[in-house]
Amino acid sequence: LGVGAKDSKIAPNMSTSTACLCVALAASCGWTDAFMPQSFPLRRLQPTTSSLLHLGSTRAQPRSVVAGGVSMGRKGEGKGGPLDADSLRWKTREGSLLSASTTRNQPIPIPRLSDPHPHLVTLRELIRMTRPSCIPGELGLAFMGSLLAAGSFACFSMPQVWLVALFSAATGAFSMVINDYFDFRSGADALKPKPLTLGTVHPEQALLAAAVFYLVTMFCASIFLHSLPLRALVSSSLVATFLYTPLLKGVCFVKNLIVAFVISQAIVAGGLAVGGANMYRALVPAMYVFCTIMWQEITMDINDEEGDRKAGIRTLPVAIGKNAAMSIACVFAFLAACAPLLPLAISAAPFNPVSATLIPLIQSIILVGSVKAWKGRLDRDKMDKVLDWCFPAIGASLAVLVAFPG
Repeated sequence: LGVGAKDSKIAPNMSTSTACLCVALAASCGWTDAFMPQSFPLRRLQPTTSSLLHLGSTRAQPRSVVAGGVSMGRKGEGKGGPLDADSLRWKTREGSLLSASTTRNQPIPIPRLSDPHPHLVTLRELIRMTRPSCIPGELGLAFMGSLLAAGSFACFSMPQVWLVALFSAATGAFSMVINDYFDFRSGADALKPKPLTLGTVHPEQALLAAAVFYLVTMFCASIFLHSLPLRALVSSSLVATFLYTPLLKGVCFVKNLIVAFVISQAIVAGGLAVGGANMYRALVPAMYVFCTIMWQEITMDINDEEGDRKAGIRTLPVAIGKNAAMSIACVFAFLAACAPLLPLAISAAPFNPVSATLIPLIQSIILVGSVKAWKGRLDRDKMDKVLDWCFPAIGASLAVLVAFPG
């Protein structure tokens, strides 16, 4: 992944290119299924039958899809058959009807789109799949890490800072595309109005766009990022986001760690882009964001515990129970409140009493709300109210850490 020999510039770049090519080929050929445990729903899916060479002339064939861990069937077939492409009747394992018949559109080939510029429509829908509203947040985290490490706005004149911010934002954006692709294959998005289910984007177009992005990004990172730790961090983030949905999303607790790592690493990467003796300043907000996102992810899993249990998804609340999972979530919320105390463990890092006072006060909103929801037997409405305070608390805490760094 481009973290090879220290003195050679060619060896890391070539190893990165080779690794990227292998990832892209594995994705395009469907080899990722070979590494999946038997319990993964994607093991039961057939590979895509249409070819990239025939996107403009053929229609995607109906495929077997498993939605929510339950296998549906075509008209005229019994239980356990493949998914009906025209009409779905969703049933639980006990047989009770969950919803009425619903139409699921098949992917529409490019020439059959009614728009006069169909390729522009596909490009527009691919951009929509990247969730552009999340890009400013990813950019902001990387810029904040660089600003804290540099101590002045002069860091924005450094090309490395802008490259790291671009890589972080692009990684988050195209991880959404690859996530939508695998969710479409597993049938998780069968009833959601997304480009893949609506047919405005062919699934192989989404896979090809994401695979090419990962290939190009890892190659560019190995060429333009001169710091070995920075290359390793960006490469590991790319690999984690690519493998998240098909392999790691179903692994208990690991999926929470991956999400928190990918978000918080942008701050550390921004600090590594600047380097210097003040690099430790980026560690405090990174620790705070990591712990808060862990609290948020576990809390969301608690809310979805009933549906995950029926679907056979082994999340932390499903594995150890809601109360035990909530206790772990509260521990992470408490660790986030203690993040400003991290400089005390680093001998060369100065301690800022202002941020050490304000951050726990802000974090107390999440802690008190979590405890109240816990005492209220984890009522969903109370849990949703606590989750609504998550991002405002993160924004206020990061503003305090920028205004009063160590």
